Parts: sequence; C-alpha cells; structure tokens
Amino acid sequence: MGDLTDFEREGFFKVDSLNVPEYVEENFAPFLEVFYRLNKLAWSLQYEMKLPKPENDIRRAWCTVLYARTLNFVQAAVMLATKGMRVQADTQHRCALETLFKLGALTNDEQFIIEYDLAERKDHIRQGRAFVTYLNRRKPKDKALIKQIEASCKAKESDLIERLKAHRPELFEGRSEKEALKKSSVTTEQYARIAERLDMYDLHYRMGSASVHSDAKSLEDGHFELNEDGTVKKFKNEPHLEDLDMVIHTLCYIVLDAVEFVGKALEYDVPEAELRIIAEALEACHKNAGSVPK
Repeated sequence: MGDLTDFEREGFFKVDSLNVPEYVEENFAPFLEVFYRLNKLAWSLQYEMKLPKPENDIRRAWCTVLYARTLNFVQAAVMLATKGMRVQADTQHRCALETLFKLGALTNDEQFIIEYDLAERKDHIRQGRAFVTYLNRRKPKDKALIKQIEASCKAKESDLIERLKAHRPELFEGRSEKEALKKSSVTTEQYARIAERLDMYDLHYRMGSASVHSDAKSLEDGHFELNEDGTVKKFKNEPHLEDLDMVIHTLCYIVLDAVEFVGKALEYDVPEAELRIIAEALEACHKNAGSVPK
C-alpha cells in the first residue's frame, strides 16, 4: 500500500494514497470471488422461498427474518473488512453469529419458538422501561406519555408473567413473580448449543466481545503499537488488512450455515450441489495460499 498522508489527515473516507482496493484485489481476489458467488446465491434464495405470514407460522416467519438479517450483517462485515476497518467488521461478524445461532436454534427445535418469543417480549418491556427512564430525565416532563408507556409496560409484564407460569412454572417455585421474571432468560450460548454451533460461539462470538465492548485489549490491538514493557510506542489506526482471507473464510461459513438452516426450516430444497462446489472452491483458495482455515 501507499503512504498514510491522506489517511492521517482525513481518515477512512480519504485513503487514495493507500491503494487499498488495489491491494485487496491483488492479495485476496480469489477469496472475495468465492464470497460474492456465495452471497449472490444466498441472497437470491430469500426471494425464491415461499415466505409464511407470521400469523400463520410464527417460527418459520422468524427464521426468514433471521436469515435476512444474518446475510446483511455478513455483507456489512465484508464491506468494512475490505476497507481495512477490521475492528468495526468484527462487530458485524459478532452480530451475524448471534442471529445465526437464533436461526439455528429455531430450526433445530420447533418448540424453541416459545422460549424465543418469551425472551423477545421481555426485551420489549426492558426497552419500554429504558425509554421511560429517558423521559423522566427530560425537562419539562411529558407526564401523559410517561404514564401511557408505563401502563403499556405493566400490561405486557402481566401478560408475560402469565405466559411464563404456563410454560415454565418451575421458575415460580419459591420465588415472587418479579424474581421469576428476572430469572427468565435465554442466553446466546443456549441458542448456540441448540443450533449445534458451540465451537463458533467459543472461538468467534465470545472472543469477538472485545471488539464490541471496547475492552483494553481490543483498543491496544486496534489503535496502539506497544513496546515490550507495555508502554505506548505510537498511535496507529491505519487499515488492517492482514489475514483478510481468514476473515472471508469465516464469514462464508456463516452464510453456508444460514442457508442450511433456513432451507431446513422452510422445507426448501437449497442447491446443495452448487453450495458444495462453492465450499470446495473456498478451501481450494486456502490450499493455493498455503494457509489453513481456522
């Protein structure tokens, strides 16, 4: 790549001197070609499948939504990664994994839609209460709106408690309704376990939390070069394009898994032969590059 003059002055929106597109094309073109081919196939499938209406089949409807969202997160990750914005790409990668795990869980366990729906209802209540907290800080207070949202949250909470009593009565043994409601939850690890993707959860999702939550390690890796004693040698924030092939490889397998899950959930015959050819082409890229997929 070229010098950093333009970049240091104007950031990622002005990187002409770095020749990033040329560098990516020269070093990672085969990997990107495979991704574009896979993405095109996966993207078009959502318009070919018979999409159910939520009122008729809520589980399959949610699966189609989660499939679409997974593809969008993956595309965003590739766009950012190929511009050198690796930390930002990692956040999109983690979001893609979260939706993939949910899609896989709903696909593999048809009854899990109940747990999923209860978790979504609890999250909606939490969001409503957060908005009330915000409104209470504003001056002057909109008391009518606050009262309206509080009443809505209270009604939703009462409804959720009754649903939990019917579905998970063990939560209420020795607990008050408030305690039982607080205890009810579905973790991302549970989604990953039911989706049979715990390896992806441990290797990519959990480790990816550093980028999302901006812990000290991610800040060091992304923005500083350190001396051996841990002191800051220099500030750096230039494009990060190393190991881009591994990033693309991982994102491709998220798409492959998403296609598998949604095809199973909607009982749709996905083009398995073509998907297998794409997967083989992806592995061939690594053999040619002399690297090993992680």
